[in-house]
Amino acid sequence: MFSSTTLTALINAGWNVEYDFDPQEFQEILKKEGYEYFELADKFLRKYGNLHIDMIHPHNVTLRNIFHFDAAIAAVHTPYERTIHYESLVQRKLCVVGEKGIMAILIDENGWIYGEYDVFLLIGRSPEEGIENLCQIKIIEEIQ
Repeated sequence: MFSSTTLTALINAGWNVEYDFDPQEFQEILKKEGYEYFELADKFLRKYGNLHIDMIHPHNVTLRNIFHFDAAIAAVHTPYERTIHYESLVQRKLCVVGEKGIMAILIDENGWIYGEYDVFLLIGRSPEEGIENLCQIKIIEEIQ
């Protein structure tokens, strides 16, 4: 599932296997901002919502690797209108679930995780792979 490094980062952020966050506030803000709030977005936010990851950068110990799953903040920073183009590329609805610096973290209806800023990146083909790759700073591919 998760590497020991990623698991440690999640635990340090307050996560455990029984973590159950109530995403109702996020849901209201996401809908207000124009996002469709679908089942896998809800499931993701219940399992990882409101976590703020702050860990040592995996490739440079003098840097930090910081990201969060605060969908309310991310929704305000990433207007839905910005994601419409990317929805057409993947032919699936997208919902913002977090941020890593200026990159929005999104989930699609199949549970795939993406990063969006000036480019659109596939980060994981499951929520767990996405979180692992965010922690390890890996991408699967750029989608054009």
